[in-house]
Amino acid sequence: MDTIIHSLVQIPSSVLTSFFGILTASISAFISYRVAKHTSVSEIKKLHLTWEHEKNVSYDKDFSDMVTSVTRYLKSSYSETFNNAIDKINLIRVKSSGDLSIILDDLYSSLATFQTGYNPDRDAIFSLLTAAVEQKRVNDAGKNTGHVNRAKKHCSSES
Repeated sequence: MDTIIHSLVQIPSSVLTSFFGILTASISAFISYRVAKHTSVSEIKKLHLTWEHEKNVSYDKDFSDMVTSVTRYLKSSYSETFNNAIDKINLIRVKSSGDLSIILDDLYSSLATFQTGYNPDRDAIFSLLTAAVEQKRVNDAGKNTGHVNRAKKHCSSES
């Protein structure tokens, strides 16, 4: 033990100072790395939450625009309102899944048969639109119920 202490005493102070400088710089670099990594992970999580929120807001606006367009079409039946309603339904169809997508597919099908002399079943279209709104509310609440079956029953009873 005395030889180790004696050896350390013989090391020049400039070497010891350099060694401790390198050691503290290494510790500082390690701490900086960990803090930077933690900060970047935290910022990435914030960005994902922001993107998800913006995606939901955009979807809600598009859905609202679709409901407005279909309602305008039901009230007027002009080709311009028809085209706008079809466009808005298609925009939402590609973004939707589950029961809502089934209802939207049925809503699109009930409108997409537009031909000369076509007389749309306004009650069926309105029922499907109402079912879509109700299903969206259910989806937003995180629940899943059978609005698809109710809408189909209503449409089939109309026929």
